[in-house]
Amino acid sequence: MRQAEEILEAALKLDPGDRAHLVAELSASLEGVQLGEAWDDEIQRRIDDIESGRVQPVPGEEVFVRLEQRFGGR
Repeated sequence: MRQAEEILEAALKLDPGDRAHLVAELSASLEGVQLGEAWDDEIQRRIDDIESGRVQPVPGEEVFVRLEQRFGGR
């Protein structure tokens, strides 16, 4: 896993827009991959939470601003 750790370290140094693009590309590369029943259950739980109003979604841009504030250029 050393290579993945190195890639993650480099990715965290990118600006928020580039990190968002990277996340989107990596996520898209997993489409069709079965993540397992536990993930399916978790995904459905989160969808239910949003649809019921138990939680409010946070816009992606705000998430990346918060991450940048918290982790900076680590």
